[in-house]
Amino acid sequence: MQNYTPVKSKPNNTKIIEIGLRSYASLIESAQELAEAWGSMEEEEQVLQRAFVMSDWGKRHELGELYHKNELSPAQVDELARLDHALLDQAANIEIAYGPSIWQLVKNLLNWGTPLSEEQGSVRLTVPVQTLPALAEMFAK
Repeated sequence: MQNYTPVKSKPNNTKIIEIGLRSYASLIESAQELAEAWGSMEEEEQVLQRAFVMSDWGKRHELGELYHKNELSPAQVDELARLDHALLDQAANIEIAYGPSIWQLVKNLLNWGTPLSEEQGSVRLTVPVQTLPALAEMFAK
């Protein structure tokens, strides 16, 4: 990471960070399976699934705050970056299963804090076909 100097994390934060990273990984790993089953689920089950992961989104937000405060170890920063890449790679499934569009995912990551904002290189975005008109419009501006 460029410009990242971790500070000594408080013992409680270390546990919070590890739990947050595991929750975030689980959210991403479940997206494809949940998206594939989404059409066959009752509306009530869909609502319950989205409600169930709200705390995981909250943990991701908290990870961003801790990242901004330089409270993540270098290994935790690397893991957060890896997971952020995986989130964007699963964007189409995330939108189906959890609701946020690719645009909202990117906005959230940048607002919350992500190591991707300091990386060189590129990210891979899986964009749902139905969003292509909006993508074309955004590029036309």
